[in-house]
Amino acid sequence: MSTPTPDRPGKTLSMRELSDLTKRAGVKVPHSTIGNAESGRVLPSGEVVYGITKACGLSESEIRLWLDARDRAWRHLHRPQVAPASIAFSPATSTLQATRQALLSMRPARAVRTLVEMGPEQAADVLVTMEQDVQNKLLDQTEPQYAATTISEMLPKLATELLARMTPDRPAELLALMEPDRAVELLALMVPGRAAELLNVMKADRAAGLLALMEPDPAAGLLALMVPGRAAELLNVMKADRAAGSLAAMEPDPAAGLLALMVPGRAAELLNVMEPGRAAERLA
Repeated sequence: MSTPTPDRPGKTLSMRELSDLTKRAGVKVPHSTIGNAESGRVLPSGEVVYGITKACGLSESEIRLWLDARDRAWRHLHRPQVAPASIAFSPATSTLQATRQALLSMRPARAVRTLVEMGPEQAADVLVTMEQDVQNKLLDQTEPQYAATTISEMLPKLATELLARMTPDRPAELLALMEPDRAVELLALMVPGRAAELLNVMKADRAAGLLALMEPDPAAGLLALMVPGRAAELLNVMKADRAAGSLAAMEPDPAAGLLALMVPGRAAELLNVMEPGRAAERLA
């Protein structure tokens, strides 16, 4: 098995070396598990595929391609038998319901492992058939990156409702791990106060990056709902044109208040980027 590492490009690694790489990547995969995956004797779980691909230095979009391939293999292995023609039968619905019932009958730890083994796409399909408290309980015990990928696979409205039921720290963590465009899409569907609450507890660079992807008006609306010191902190790290656009879309008085809280020189930088009339209103 070859792993493209910066210091040993093209070098063939042992299973133990690759296992060590997964540990450094934050998702420890035992060398015996990697051996089983490479041999083809056992279909690796989604978590194992995620750990190996992350250790190999793949991007999140490339990792998702590998997870999707693993999902297809799982569905092929678990495809339902064809029912007699005389019986009305929906394979997709029957399989989902059977999987749901099986998960509900398991102990929580085992249910979580099974959910991970399905892969994000299949897990998302099954989770949406469950009661809200069961969804939350299972996802709370799932590794954050895998939970974020699974929620990303859901329809936006369902994903937003699920995130809205969690305490702020958990959805903020999951949104920060998603593809930025997807995270912005879900934030836009939330009640503004809830979206601002999640951005408040997210790491500043990530929260600023998501605000920068929004149109100026919604970004300004969320900034206006935050504690002024936090809003100023995010504007300090946003790109100047995006930060200036958000301030220009805001009412003059709150915008002036945020400018006064910024690090020295930053307020002048943003005012210079704004249309002169807008800048003058915020200096009045």
